[in-house]
Amino acid sequence: MNIRHWIVVVALLAVFTSVTASAVTREEAEARLEEIASWGTMDGTWEGQYKIVFKPEGGEDPDTEIVNAKVVLSEGKASFYIALPGEEFSPVSEGFPFQANELFAKLQVVRSGGAWVESWMVDLSRESKNQAKLFLLRTVNNWAGEAPPTGSVFAVVGIGSFSRAE
Repeated sequence: MNIRHWIVVVALLAVFTSVTASAVTREEAEARLEEIASWGTMDGTWEGQYKIVFKPEGGEDPDTEIVNAKVVLSEGKASFYIALPGEEFSPVSEGFPFQANELFAKLQVVRSGGAWVESWMVDLSRESKNQAKLFLLRTVNNWAGEAPPTGSVFAVVGIGSFSRAE
């Protein structure tokens, strides 16, 4: 082996050692799993804001950066609401099935009207019993309809923090 190979091997060992040294012990992992189990289901009303981190040029409301949102999960059904600044909540969709476990809920809605179709995918990922991150992807296909300034096919991405109401 030449010196470059040895440097790579030593660097990899250093990285591997630091990664494995920070790993949790079996006891810590079991304690975390017990805590998570005590949180119960994801059911409830989760409210917060998401920041639009990607939107097409000229798309959506160009001044909108923050969107208020509410996710209601109950008995296997979900409802998703949004409110632009200064507006009341309005439903994106209500009473649709969702997938969840103790840490994560996945919502997916497809809405359409004539030539227009849009999909909302919302992931709610717990950080604690009553705190979660929201990751949102909205895609729109208006190919056969009147194209907005963004074009006829576009997407919007949002990320935010949410709290569950007690």
